[in-house]
Parts: sequence; structure tokens; C-alpha cells
Amino acid sequence: MQEWHKYDASDFSYLDSLGYDRIIEEAQQERYSIRSLSNFSTLHSSLDCRTDADLDPMAPLCIGMDYNANINWIVCGQPRGNRLNVLKSFYVSKIPALIADFCTYYAPHANHSVIYYYDATALGSNYAVNDQDFHWVVVHEFERHGWSVQDVYLCNPMRHDEKYLLINQGFSGKQRLMPYFNRQNNDDLILAIQSAGVERGRNGFRKNKSTEKNPESEEDLLEHRTDGTDAFDTLYIGCEKIPQHDFYGFSVGGVR
Repeated sequence: MQEWHKYDASDFSYLDSLGYDRIIEEAQQERYSIRSLSNFSTLHSSLDCRTDADLDPMAPLCIGMDYNANINWIVCGQPRGNRLNVLKSFYVSKIPALIADFCTYYAPHANHSVIYYYDATALGSNYAVNDQDFHWVVVHEFERHGWSVQDVYLCNPMRHDEKYLLINQGFSGKQRLMPYFNRQNNDDLILAIQSAGVERGRNGFRKNKSTEKNPESEEDLLEHRTDGTDAFDTLYIGCEKIPQHDFYGFSVGGVR
């Protein structure tokens, strides 16, 4: 990942209609940090996808996920030509709350359908939450919120060395899709990707995931570990290897 793989895509006209221009002016006049103002906190907590200029309103949302007893992730994107725009990432401890956050944020989106890429890690387990596996819970929760789901099975997880080569070539422009990240909506994901380490295993080199089971600390936050990077990997592999062209409308405006 290079700096030019990140982009800014805020809809400032919509933000100004909410009063962000007045908040910024107030902060500049008083020499305050914008985030320290109570008005900013109130508005920021209520933002949704209407603030994002990179969202194709007619296209479904593609997602990859990662499942963990401590933290669960959704990484959301939309392919546009030879780009995969990584629009936003979400993480919380429980899958139902995670799906609820996603559906709330994208409630104004015109196309209430998701293309859910998943592999064998989503099957046969749910950390004893209930009798169903992750895949069932994800589909059920989306449908409960009124969204339609096209689930696309990727079979067994790709080998680490193959995955590394595929995604590294994607960043280098040697695959069909090159990933680009909305900077404002993926700050923790970007940090996690840039800090993910590599180690040697019995089958060659692989992503170092040894810290995922450790207790959280101020120096080792859950959201900066490799869980989110695995969700991104699944999204990229799905969009690159099994594109769902029939489900995409025209690209209108935004970042291309």
C-alpha cells in the first residue's frame, strides 16, 4: 500500500448542510480542536453514507468479513472499472450489532443489497453464540433488516503465500482490480494493513496473526490487529476472482 492508494471523498455540500462549515469556522476562530467541540461529536455520531462522494448509489455493496470472539469486521467496497474502492470498514464485538451498524449507516443507499463473499471459515462455527454458523447469522441479520443478500462462496481460504502474491500484484496494478481506500472511513483498517507482519511457517511465509488471541492493551488495540486485514483480503479475493457483473448498474459520479 502506497499513499496514492488512499483517497478523500467527503461530500462537503451535504456536510455543510448539516452545519459542519459553522463548526469549522467556530473552531478556527476560537483555536479549538474541531473534535473537542460538543456540536462536532453530536453531528459526527449521526453521519451516514450521504457524506460519501465515492458511493455508487445504484450498485450493491460488496463485503468481506472476519469473525473472532473479541472483534468482528465488515470491509465494504464497490468495484469501478479497474478499481476496487474500499468504501468503509466496521468492527464491533458481536455480529448482530455489526450488521445493525452497517445497515444504519447505509440506510439512505438506494440499493439495499449486499454481495457477501465468504469462505469456509464462516461455516460450522459461531463461538457457541447459537446453533447456527457465522454465514447463517450474517445472512439472517441482513434479511432481518430488510436487505437482500447474494452470498458467494470462496471455498477454503487461499494459502497465505498465494494471497500475498495476489493482493501485492493488485496494489502494483498487475491484477484486474487495484484497491483504493477511502481515508476517512478506513483509518483503523489502513493502519492494520500497514502494520501487519510476516512470519515463516511450515508452508512458507504467512501473515503473522500471533497477537489476535492476546488480551487487548493500549499499545495493542483489537482494531489494529490482523482481523480487519483478513476481512479486506476476503473482499479483494472475491471481487477479483468472482466478480458479480450482473448486479452492477451504471457508475454515476464520485471517485473513479
